[in-house]
Amino acid sequence: MFKQRRTNWGGGWLTLAVVAALAAGGGWAFAATTASNGVIHACAAKHGGALRLARRCKRNERAVSWNVRGIPGKNGINGTNGTNGSPGANGTRGTNGLDGTARAYGLVLADSSVTRSKNVTGVTNPSPGEFCVKLAAGISASTTGAVVTPDFSNDDTSFGVGNGEQAIAEWRSGGEDCGGNSLEVITGTRQVTTAPDPQGGATFVTDVRNVLGNEPFFIVVP
Repeated sequence: MFKQRRTNWGGGWLTLAVVAALAAGGGWAFAATTASNGVIHACAAKHGGALRLARRCKRNERAVSWNVRGIPGKNGINGTNGTNGSPGANGTRGTNGLDGTARAYGLVLADSSVTRSKNVTGVTNPSPGEFCVKLAAGISASTTGAVVTPDFSNDDTSFGVGNGEQAIAEWRSGGEDCGGNSLEVITGTRQVTTAPDPQGGATFVTDVRNVLGNEPFFIVVP
């Protein structure tokens, strides 16, 4: 199927045959005269102007060509930025965490005062290095235990060159010297005695012992 149009070409009439579709069983092969860059090639007769689709022309023909599509236009200008979206809604508040499982705890200072405590109703100091920590009702001292650690911020532990003191704090499970629903804690220091080497050189250790004394500690009853 094709359409014909007559136009004046070089003093004569030119017939343009534009292929609109290919016949299922044959006909002109439009793709055969179309380059990969979209240019259509044809041959126009010098006498009479008859046009045929071809890549190579005869002596009595003039080569003509045209584009299947036009030259692309220039890029348009960038559009303006869209407006910022509104802030999203606040998320829902999380649930509160579970309460800790420690039944009692407290920071006991060397003078028997207690801070940062829970279910510790009082502390006594019957003798140097011996503390009785009384627990609140509902926590039986006879059926529970304790985790105890010295408080480095206030104890006599020292670091550095030499043999400095080291604080000690331990729970005494028997609790013989404490009554009235109390846990017993023993504190003190590890002390090292040194002497100079008689033959010269470095000092050497002559004695190591643990000495009872009041040291601050933290106690936790699981």
